[in-house]
Formats: sequence, structure tokens, C-alpha cells
Amino acid sequence: MNYFGGSYGSFSCSLRLGECEPVVIMHGMDPMELLGFVTGGVCVWLAARENIWNWPIGIANNIFYLIVFWRAGLYADSGLQVFYFAIGVYGWWLWARGGPGHRELPAANISAKWSMLMMAATAVSATLLYIGLRRYTNSTVPMGDAITTALSLVAQYMLGRKWLQNWLVWITADLIYVALYYNKHLYWTALLYAIFIAMCFAGYRGWKKAMTLPRMRELTRRIKQQPPLRTQERKQQRPWIGKAGPHF
Repeated sequence: MNYFGGSYGSFSCSLRLGECEPVVIMHGMDPMELLGFVTGGVCVWLAARENIWNWPIGIANNIFYLIVFWRAGLYADSGLQVFYFAIGVYGWWLWARGGPGHRELPAANISAKWSMLMMAATAVSATLLYIGLRRYTNSTVPMGDAITTALSLVAQYMLGRKWLQNWLVWITADLIYVALYYNKHLYWTALLYAIFIAMCFAGYRGWKKAMTLPRMRELTRRIKQQPPLRTQERKQQRPWIGKAGPHF
């Protein structure tokens, strides 16, 4: 689900003569970039709905942006798509066959152990990326680039494992992306990532609800399967049943 880190071109709004509705016009967006833009949005929407088709759409998104970034000379970003592609294939297989009995993988909460590992991975990745960006690139926001990239990679892995908390990591990354893009005067892109934040919140709520329903159904099933207590058993549990009250 690599909808992060993409370049979405420049946008402008205009008004057609005789019409009141604004029309959004995209300048300088080639077909490959447009396909990456569309597949990125669709991928997030499907993932929020816990739909396994988010993975093939996300893989297509990786291929589109690999080409877009390579043409633009952004070789590091292009190479990063290979990593996203690998996680996409892994996540697709895990969602389809990673559950009990090689069935569909259910959504779950991340364990405390894995939470610590993910935080450590984020810290180490961000540090290494920051050093690399400072030393080998002319990035004007190396710290922001490093943190958002590290968060995105970890969130992508967590999504593959179908851990509920992946949405919280995506939201954290997106909040930083919004600030970065707004600071760079990329207002439409900042707005797009604000929309992604709303979609991530919807994904978190939807997954949490889906995780709760099976437990409620199982509890209801067990209650229904319990045989009714016979009179003698009720008397043993409540010995006062059938006894006369005190006489005065």
C-alpha cells in the first residue's frame, strides 16, 4: 500500500465560463504518474475495507512509481519501490494463507514484543536514512524525509501482518507528510494526505469492529449451547428454592 512518497504533479483550479463549479486541472502529470495516483487511492480504500485486493493494486502502484521515479532521476525512491513490491507480495500471500489452517489471516492486535521491535526498527531506520540523506543528498528536510520513510516502511510491514495498529503508524506518518508538503507550498498534496488520514481512521475503526464481532458471536454461541438447568441442579446451586419461609 505504498501511496506515500509519490509525486502528484501540480494542480490548479479554474472556473469554466457559465459554470459555478470549480474544475481541477492537472499539469505535467504523465499517464504513468496518473495511474500511480489512482492506484494509490484505490489501494488505501481497499485496505481500509480489509479487502485483499489492496495488495495487487498496491503492487501495480509500486511498478508505476518505480518507473515514474526512475524517469525523474529519483533513484533512491525508485529503488524503495522494490522493497514495497516485496512486502506487497508477502502481505498478499499472508492475508490469503497466513491464518490458521492456511486460511485467510484475521486482523489482530500487535503484541508488546512486536511493538518494541517495530519501534526499534523505526528508530534505527530513521537514523540511518537521516545520515544517508545528510551525507549523500541535498534534501532540505532530511529529518522529516527519514522519519516519514521509516514510519512508512514499518507501517507497510505491519499491514502485511494485518496488525490493527498499522493504521496508527500510517496516521502518524501522514500527519508529518501534511506538515512537510504544506511547508513546501504543495497545498493540494497536503490536502490529499489529509484525506488519507481520514481514510486511515476509517480503516482503524472498521478493522477494530471486524475484530470484535467474531468474539461477540462466539460468546453468544457458547451461551446458547449451555443446557438449561434442571430443577434439582437449581436447588443445589440455590438451596433456598422450595423451602418454606420463616414462621413468626
